[in-house]
Amino acid sequence: MNKTKKHYLYLFVYGCILLVAPWCTQAQILSNDTLNGVDAKGLKQGYWKKNDSTKNLSYEGYFINDMPHGRFVYRNKAGEIQLESIFFREGYANYIRAFYPKTGILMSEGYYLDKQKDSVWRFYGEAGQLLKEEFYKQNLLNGTSYLFDENKQVVETQEWFRGLRNGKTWQKTKKGIQMTSYQLNKSQGLYNAFYPDSSLYIRGMYNDGLKEGDWLFYLADGHLYKKDSYKENQLLNREVYVSIQGKPQAVCIDTIAVITIANKVSTLYSSHEKVLQVDQPFSDLAMIFDTDYFFYANAYTLVSIRMVKSVQVLKDGSAKLILKCRLPLKIQLTEDALKNIQSIMDTSEVK
Repeated sequence: MNKTKKHYLYLFVYGCILLVAPWCTQAQILSNDTLNGVDAKGLKQGYWKKNDSTKNLSYEGYFINDMPHGRFVYRNKAGEIQLESIFFREGYANYIRAFYPKTGILMSEGYYLDKQKDSVWRFYGEAGQLLKEEFYKQNLLNGTSYLFDENKQVVETQEWFRGLRNGKTWQKTKKGIQMTSYQLNKSQGLYNAFYPDSSLYIRGMYNDGLKEGDWLFYLADGHLYKKDSYKENQLLNREVYVSIQGKPQAVCIDTIAVITIANKVSTLYSSHEKVLQVDQPFSDLAMIFDTDYFFYANAYTLVSIRMVKSVQVLKDGSAKLILKCRLPLKIQLTEDALKNIQSIMDTSEVK
Protein backbone atom coordinates (compact mmCIF):
# COMPACT_ATOMS: atom_id res chain seq x y z
CA MET A 1 0.00 0.00 0.00
CA ASN A 2 1.47 3.39 -1.02
CA LYS A 3 1.76 6.41 1.28
CA THR A 4 -1.25 8.19 -0.26
CA LYS A 5 -3.60 5.26 0.32
CA LYS A 6 -2.28 4.82 3.86
CA HIS A 7 -2.98 8.51 4.49
CA TYR A 8 -6.59 8.21 3.29
CA LEU A 9 -7.11 4.99 5.25
CA TYR A 10 -5.82 6.66 8.41
CA LEU A 11 -8.18 9.59 7.94
CA PHE A 12 -11.16 7.31 7.38
CA VAL A 13 -10.48 5.25 10.53
CA TYR A 14 -9.81 8.43 12.48
CA GLY A 15 -13.11 9.86 11.26
CA CYS A 16 -15.00 6.78 12.44
CA ILE A 17 -13.49 7.21 15.90
CA LEU A 18 -14.49 10.86 15.83
CA LEU A 19 -18.12 9.91 15.25
CA VAL A 20 -18.24 8.43 18.75
CA ALA A 21 -15.59 10.13 20.88
CA PRO A 22 -16.88 13.75 20.73
CA TRP A 23 -20.31 12.75 22.00
CA CYS A 24 -18.79 11.30 25.17
CA THR A 25 -16.61 14.38 25.68
CA GLN A 26 -19.49 16.78 25.10
CA ALA A 27 -21.78 14.92 27.50
CA GLN A 28 -19.29 15.51 30.27
CA ILE A 29 -18.62 19.16 29.43
CA LEU A 30 -22.20 20.26 28.80
CA SER A 31 -23.57 19.36 32.20
CA ASN A 32 -22.47 22.70 33.70
CA ASP A 33 -22.67 24.80 30.52
CA THR A 34 -24.44 28.06 29.87
CA LEU A 35 -26.43 28.03 26.61
CA ASN A 36 -25.11 30.36 23.84
CA GLY A 37 -22.44 31.82 26.09
CA VAL A 38 -19.64 34.22 25.16
CA ASP A 39 -16.62 35.26 27.21
CA ALA A 40 -15.30 38.76 27.97
CA LYS A 41 -13.60 38.88 24.57
CA GLY A 42 -16.84 38.08 22.76
CA LEU A 43 -15.75 34.57 21.83
CA LYS A 44 -18.33 31.79 21.72
CA GLN A 45 -17.89 29.34 24.57
CA GLY A 46 -19.77 26.17 25.38
CA TYR A 47 -23.00 24.75 23.99
CA TRP A 48 -24.84 26.75 21.29
CA LYS A 49 -28.22 26.41 19.66
CA LYS A 50 -29.07 28.62 16.71
CA ASN A 51 -32.61 29.16 15.37
CA ASP A 52 -33.54 30.27 11.86
CA SER A 53 -35.91 33.16 10.97
CA THR A 54 -38.94 30.95 11.69
CA LYS A 55 -37.55 30.08 15.16
CA ASN A 56 -36.86 26.49 14.15
CA LEU A 57 -33.62 24.97 15.35
CA SER A 58 -30.95 25.49 12.68
CA TYR A 59 -27.83 24.07 14.30
CA GLU A 60 -26.44 23.02 17.64
CA GLY A 61 -22.91 22.31 18.78
CA TYR A 62 -20.08 23.14 21.16
CA PHE A 63 -17.55 25.99 20.90
CA ILE A 64 -14.17 26.51 22.52
CA ASN A 65 -12.71 29.98 22.00
CA ASP A 66 -15.08 30.65 19.08
CA MET A 67 -14.00 27.44 17.30
CA PRO A 68 -16.39 24.49 16.81
CA HIS A 69 -15.51 21.38 18.76
CA GLY A 70 -16.87 17.85 18.42
CA ARG A 71 -20.27 17.07 16.93
CA PHE A 72 -22.42 19.73 15.25
CA VAL A 73 -25.89 19.04 13.88
CA TYR A 74 -27.59 21.17 11.21
CA ARG A 75 -31.32 20.81 10.55
CA ASN A 76 -33.67 21.81 7.73
CA LYS A 77 -36.99 23.63 8.21
CA ALA A 78 -38.74 20.31 8.79
CA GLY A 79 -36.48 19.66 11.76
CA GLU A 80 -34.67 16.80 10.02
CA ILE A 81 -30.92 16.41 10.32
CA GLN A 82 -29.49 17.74 7.07
CA LEU A 83 -25.79 17.81 7.98
CA GLU A 84 -23.69 16.33 10.72
CA SER A 85 -20.13 17.49 11.27
CA ILE A 86 -17.43 16.27 13.64
CA PHE A 87 -14.78 18.94 14.29
CA PHE A 88 -11.22 18.16 15.40
CA ARG A 89 -7.74 19.75 15.27
CA GLU A 90 -9.08 22.62 17.36
CA GLY A 91 -11.90 23.22 14.87
CA TYR A 92 -9.72 23.58 11.77
CA ALA A 93 -10.69 20.16 10.40
CA ASN A 94 -13.99 18.32 10.25
CA TYR A 95 -15.62 15.18 8.96
CA ILE A 96 -19.05 15.93 7.48
CA ARG A 97 -22.05 13.84 6.49
CA ALA A 98 -25.06 15.04 4.48
CA PHE A 99 -28.42 13.23 4.44
CA TYR A 100 -31.36 13.00 2.07
CA PRO A 101 -34.47 14.76 3.44
CA LYS A 102 -37.35 12.64 4.76
CA THR A 103 -35.45 9.32 4.49
CA GLY A 104 -32.31 10.36 6.39
CA ILE A 105 -30.22 8.15 4.09
CA LEU A 106 -26.58 9.18 3.80
CA MET A 107 -26.06 11.37 0.71
CA SER A 108 -22.37 12.27 1.00
CA GLU A 109 -19.45 12.21 3.41
CA GLY A 110 -15.98 13.66 3.43
CA TYR A 111 -13.37 15.80 5.12
CA TYR A 112 -12.65 19.50 5.31
CA LEU A 113 -9.31 20.95 6.32
CA ASP A 114 -9.37 24.68 7.06
CA LYS A 115 -12.77 24.92 5.26
CA GLN A 116 -11.45 23.22 2.11
CA LYS A 117 -12.29 19.73 0.88
CA ASP A 118 -9.52 17.30 1.71
CA SER A 119 -8.85 13.56 1.33
CA VAL A 120 -11.63 11.13 0.43
CA TRP A 121 -15.23 12.13 -0.40
CA ARG A 122 -18.02 9.68 -1.15
CA PHE A 123 -21.46 10.27 -2.69
CA TYR A 124 -24.46 7.94 -2.41
CA GLY A 125 -27.80 7.41 -4.14
CA GLU A 126 -31.19 7.51 -2.43
CA ALA A 127 -31.12 3.73 -2.09
CA GLY A 128 -27.84 3.95 -0.20
CA GLN A 129 -25.64 2.74 -3.06
CA LEU A 130 -22.18 4.26 -3.58
CA LEU A 131 -22.21 6.47 -6.70
CA LYS A 132 -18.88 8.25 -6.68
CA GLU A 133 -15.61 8.44 -4.77
CA GLU A 134 -13.23 11.38 -5.13
CA PHE A 135 -10.02 12.60 -3.52
CA TYR A 136 -9.25 16.24 -2.77
CA LYS A 137 -6.35 18.41 -1.72
CA GLN A 138 -6.92 22.07 -0.84
CA ASN A 139 -10.45 21.93 -2.32
CA LEU A 140 -9.21 20.59 -5.67
CA LEU A 141 -9.64 17.13 -7.12
CA ASN A 142 -6.32 15.35 -6.66
CA GLY A 143 -5.85 11.62 -7.22
CA THR A 144 -8.12 9.07 -8.89
CA SER A 145 -11.91 9.48 -8.94
CA TYR A 146 -14.26 6.51 -9.34
CA LEU A 147 -17.82 6.31 -10.68
CA PHE A 148 -19.97 3.26 -9.86
CA ASP A 149 -23.08 1.71 -11.40
CA GLU A 150 -26.11 0.25 -9.62
CA ASN A 151 -24.25 -3.07 -9.26
CA LYS A 152 -21.35 -1.42 -7.40
CA GLN A 153 -19.09 -1.94 -10.41
CA VAL A 154 -16.60 0.75 -11.41
CA VAL A 155 -17.70 2.30 -14.72
CA GLU A 156 -15.36 5.29 -14.87
CA THR A 157 -11.98 6.29 -13.48
CA GLN A 158 -10.16 9.58 -13.92
CA GLU A 159 -6.80 10.73 -12.60
CA TRP A 160 -6.61 14.35 -11.36
CA PHE A 161 -3.88 16.78 -10.37
CA ARG A 162 -4.79 20.01 -8.58
CA GLY A 163 -8.25 20.19 -10.15
CA LEU A 164 -7.13 19.27 -13.67
CA ARG A 165 -7.62 15.99 -15.46
CA ASN A 166 -4.12 14.62 -15.63
CA GLY A 167 -3.33 10.99 -16.38
CA LYS A 168 -5.37 8.02 -17.53
CA THR A 169 -9.13 7.98 -17.97
CA TRP A 170 -11.29 4.91 -18.46
CA GLN A 171 -15.02 4.76 -19.11
CA LYS A 172 -17.44 1.87 -19.59
CA THR A 173 -20.95 2.22 -21.04
CA LYS A 174 -23.45 -0.10 -22.70
CA LYS A 175 -21.78 0.79 -26.01
CA GLY A 176 -18.36 -0.38 -24.84
CA ILE A 177 -15.18 0.99 -23.29
CA GLN A 178 -13.07 4.03 -24.11
CA MET A 179 -9.59 4.83 -22.82
CA THR A 180 -7.36 7.85 -23.19
CA SER A 181 -5.07 10.15 -21.20
CA TYR A 182 -5.00 13.81 -20.24
CA GLN A 183 -2.17 16.22 -19.60
CA LEU A 184 -3.22 19.28 -17.62
CA ASN A 185 -6.85 18.99 -18.81
CA LYS A 186 -6.01 18.36 -22.48
CA SER A 187 -6.42 15.01 -24.23
CA GLN A 188 -2.97 13.65 -24.94
CA GLY A 189 -1.68 10.55 -26.68
CA LEU A 190 -3.44 7.37 -27.71
CA TYR A 191 -7.24 7.07 -27.70
CA ASN A 192 -8.88 3.64 -27.89
CA ALA A 193 -12.55 2.66 -27.96
CA PHE A 194 -13.81 -0.92 -27.80
CA TYR A 195 -17.08 -2.72 -28.48
CA PRO A 196 -18.79 -4.49 -25.53
CA ASP A 197 -17.03 -7.74 -26.58
CA SER A 198 -13.64 -5.91 -26.25
CA SER A 199 -12.95 -5.85 -30.00
CA LEU A 200 -11.38 -2.61 -31.24
CA TYR A 201 -13.76 0.10 -32.44
CA ILE A 202 -11.71 3.33 -32.75
CA ARG A 203 -8.02 4.15 -32.48
CA GLY A 204 -6.44 7.58 -32.85
CA MET A 205 -4.06 10.12 -31.34
CA TYR A 206 -4.46 13.44 -29.53
CA ASN A 207 -1.87 16.20 -29.32
CA ASP A 208 -2.62 18.99 -26.81
CA GLY A 209 -6.35 18.26 -26.99
CA LEU A 210 -6.48 18.15 -30.80
CA LYS A 211 -6.99 15.13 -33.04
CA GLU A 212 -3.84 14.41 -35.01
CA GLY A 213 -2.94 11.90 -37.73
CA ASP A 214 -5.03 8.94 -38.82
CA TRP A 215 -8.11 7.88 -36.84
CA LEU A 216 -9.18 4.33 -37.68
CA PHE A 217 -12.69 2.88 -37.27
CA TYR A 218 -13.48 -0.84 -37.23
CA LEU A 219 -16.58 -3.00 -37.40
CA ALA A 220 -17.13 -5.53 -34.63
CA ASP A 221 -15.81 -8.27 -36.94
CA GLY A 222 -12.44 -6.49 -37.13
CA HIS A 223 -12.78 -4.98 -40.61
CA LEU A 224 -11.55 -1.41 -41.10
CA TYR A 225 -14.43 0.70 -42.42
CA LYS A 226 -13.24 4.30 -42.11
CA LYS A 227 -10.04 6.29 -41.92
CA ASP A 228 -10.11 9.99 -41.00
CA SER A 229 -6.93 12.04 -41.34
CA TYR A 230 -6.51 15.08 -39.07
CA LYS A 231 -4.14 17.99 -38.74
CA GLU A 232 -4.63 20.06 -35.57
CA ASN A 233 -8.22 18.78 -35.25
CA GLN A 234 -9.09 19.67 -38.84
CA LEU A 235 -10.41 16.79 -40.93
CA LEU A 236 -8.24 16.67 -44.05
CA ASN A 237 -9.43 13.47 -45.64
CA ARG A 238 -11.92 10.68 -45.11
CA GLU A 239 -11.73 7.22 -46.63
CA VAL A 240 -14.63 4.78 -46.30
CA TYR A 241 -14.22 1.08 -47.03
CA VAL A 242 -16.87 -1.40 -48.12
CA SER A 243 -16.56 -5.08 -48.92
CA ILE A 244 -17.03 -6.02 -52.57
CA GLN A 245 -16.63 -9.72 -53.41
CA GLY A 246 -14.83 -10.23 -50.13
CA LYS A 247 -12.26 -7.49 -50.65
CA PRO A 248 -12.20 -4.03 -48.99
CA GLN A 249 -12.63 -1.17 -51.45
CA ALA A 250 -12.35 2.53 -50.68
CA VAL A 251 -15.26 4.70 -51.77
CA CYS A 252 -15.69 8.46 -51.60
CA ILE A 253 -18.46 9.23 -49.12
CA ASP A 254 -19.14 12.55 -50.88
CA THR A 255 -20.24 10.75 -54.05
CA ILE A 256 -22.56 8.16 -52.46
CA ALA A 257 -26.16 9.33 -52.87
CA VAL A 258 -28.36 6.42 -51.79
CA ILE A 259 -27.91 3.04 -50.10
CA THR A 260 -30.62 0.40 -50.36
CA ILE A 261 -31.23 -3.20 -49.43
CA ALA A 262 -33.43 -5.63 -51.37
CA ASN A 263 -33.50 -9.42 -51.15
CA LYS A 264 -30.64 -9.22 -48.60
CA VAL A 265 -28.40 -7.49 -51.15
CA SER A 266 -27.06 -4.03 -50.27
CA THR A 267 -26.52 -1.58 -53.12
CA LEU A 268 -24.70 1.77 -53.26
CA TYR A 269 -25.76 4.38 -55.83
CA SER A 270 -23.27 7.14 -56.55
CA SER A 271 -23.97 10.61 -57.89
CA HIS A 272 -22.05 9.57 -61.01
CA GLU A 273 -24.68 6.91 -61.75
CA LYS A 274 -22.32 4.14 -60.66
CA VAL A 275 -23.89 1.16 -58.89
CA LEU A 276 -22.00 -1.04 -56.42
CA GLN A 277 -23.32 -4.21 -54.84
CA VAL A 278 -21.56 -4.89 -51.53
CA ASP A 279 -21.19 -7.93 -49.29
CA GLN A 280 -21.89 -6.22 -45.99
CA PRO A 281 -25.30 -6.28 -44.34
CA PHE A 282 -27.41 -3.13 -44.37
CA SER A 283 -26.90 -2.66 -40.60
CA ASP A 284 -23.13 -2.36 -41.12
CA LEU A 285 -23.59 0.13 -43.95
CA ALA A 286 -25.91 2.20 -41.76
CA MET A 287 -23.05 2.43 -39.27
CA ILE A 288 -20.40 3.18 -41.91
CA PHE A 289 -22.46 5.90 -43.56
CA ASP A 290 -23.54 7.47 -40.29
CA THR A 291 -26.34 9.94 -39.58
CA ASP A 292 -23.99 12.92 -39.73
CA TYR A 293 -24.20 12.49 -43.49
CA PHE A 294 -27.20 10.22 -44.16
CA PHE A 295 -30.79 9.83 -43.00
CA TYR A 296 -33.32 7.00 -43.20
CA ALA A 297 -35.87 7.67 -45.94
CA ASN A 298 -37.49 4.39 -44.94
CA ALA A 299 -36.46 1.15 -43.27
CA TYR A 300 -34.63 0.00 -46.43
CA THR A 301 -33.11 3.22 -47.77
CA LEU A 302 -30.41 5.61 -46.57
CA VAL A 303 -30.05 8.95 -48.39
CA SER A 304 -27.17 11.40 -48.35
CA ILE A 305 -28.31 14.68 -46.78
CA ARG A 306 -26.04 16.64 -49.10
CA MET A 307 -27.63 15.05 -52.18
CA VAL A 308 -31.13 16.30 -51.36
CA LYS A 309 -32.19 19.22 -53.54
CA SER A 310 -35.73 19.64 -52.21
CA VAL A 311 -38.78 17.87 -50.85
CA GLN A 312 -42.16 18.21 -52.54
CA VAL A 313 -45.26 17.40 -50.49
CA LEU A 314 -48.04 16.15 -52.77
CA LYS A 315 -51.79 16.68 -52.44
CA ASP A 316 -52.38 13.15 -51.19
CA GLY A 317 -50.01 13.81 -48.29
CA SER A 318 -47.14 11.75 -49.68
CA ALA A 319 -43.75 13.32 -50.31
CA LYS A 320 -41.41 13.30 -53.27
CA LEU A 321 -37.68 13.51 -52.66
CA ILE A 322 -35.82 15.45 -55.35
CA LEU A 323 -32.08 14.74 -55.50
CA LYS A 324 -29.23 16.66 -57.09
CA CYS A 325 -28.46 13.65 -59.27
CA ARG A 326 -30.39 11.17 -61.38
CA LEU A 327 -30.89 7.67 -60.03
CA PRO A 328 -32.72 4.65 -61.47
CA LEU A 329 -35.04 4.28 -58.50
CA LYS A 330 -37.85 6.02 -56.65
CA ILE A 331 -37.53 6.84 -52.97
CA GLN A 332 -40.50 6.68 -50.64
CA LEU A 333 -40.40 8.90 -47.58
CA THR A 334 -42.00 7.88 -44.30
CA GLU A 335 -43.77 10.55 -42.26
CA ASP A 336 -40.93 10.61 -39.71
CA ALA A 337 -38.33 10.84 -42.47
CA LEU A 338 -40.17 13.81 -44.00
CA LYS A 339 -40.16 15.65 -40.68
CA ASN A 340 -36.49 14.80 -40.20
CA ILE A 341 -35.27 16.07 -43.57
CA GLN A 342 -37.44 19.18 -43.33
CA SER A 343 -35.84 20.03 -40.00
CA ILE A 344 -32.36 19.50 -41.48
CA MET A 345 -32.84 21.47 -44.68
CA ASP A 346 -33.13 25.20 -44.96
CA THR A 347 -36.83 26.08 -45.08
CA SER A 348 -36.34 28.08 -48.27
CA GLU A 349 -35.43 24.84 -50.08
CA VAL A 350 -38.52 22.94 -48.96
CA LYS A 351 -41.36 23.24 -51.47
